[in-house]
Amino acid sequence: MGVRISTVGAVTVQRDGRSLPAGALDARRSRVVLVALALSPAGLGSRALAERVWDAPPSTWSAALRGTILALRSALDPIGLGGQELVRTTDQGWALAPDAAVDLLEARAAADRAETELAAGRAETALELATAARPRGDLLPGEDGEWLDEPRAQLAAVTERLLAIEGDAALELGRGPAAAAAARELLERNPLDERPQRTLMRALALSGDRAGAIHAFEEFRTVLAEQLGVDPGPATAAAYLEVLRSGASGGGTLPAPRATASTAGRTSSPASRLVLRRRGSSSCWA
Repeated sequence: MGVRISTVGAVTVQRDGRSLPAGALDARRSRVVLVALALSPAGLGSRALAERVWDAPPSTWSAALRGTILALRSALDPIGLGGQELVRTTDQGWALAPDAAVDLLEARAAADRAETELAAGRAETALELATAARPRGDLLPGEDGEWLDEPRAQLAAVTERLLAIEGDAALELGRGPAAAAAARELLERNPLDERPQRTLMRALALSGDRAGAIHAFEEFRTVLAEQLGVDPGPATAAAYLEVLRSGASGGGTLPAPRATASTAGRTSSPASRLVLRRRGSSSCWA
């Protein structure tokens, strides 16, 4: 059927490349019903669906929900998805046609493929997959029902997976600015995560900004000390040593080892603890 539903950002439906007319899904209830069904491949019972539309379903919720379904089907009609084509009646309630693709579910599958490609040394393919699949935007902004907590957590998790792949793949390809951009976005989401911090340092040094890489480490070390009372872990310490030893003044002088799991929040051993001191304009281990 070639149907794709976007639940992140603007809620849209496409069929074989044709999109709904502007404003077709402006009605709040129609959007909520569509997204709720899109995120529930097995379908939803009438009561469960009503509880997503209304915090406290009114006494007339059954009739009101049927009216919402009719309105949604009418909105889908311009691209041939009205009636039972997309929103189907089931014994329990309603469900979407099983062959409809959903952006959030597609992103999770793309992350799996991209990680496989990166592990196999196909960084270019991994970067293309991750960049194309990464969701951009929020899930049903303006809605705050508890039923959205889990899919929003899934959205955050898959977005972070894809950003990490982008950073690792770009670094492996020698594309420092792209790797740095992905790492910075990850650090905005979790300032204590050591994996993107390592990517950022290597990316900056790869781009010729060795001083920026050192400064990034110093700032990160301060954040860990102030918020967790720990030093960066051994993997981050090793990445910092790479920067210090590289003397990078142009691209390509730093190695780009495959990223390991984050060590944020883990206290390093005394032997690997970092103490910076200034001697003129240089930084060194003490």
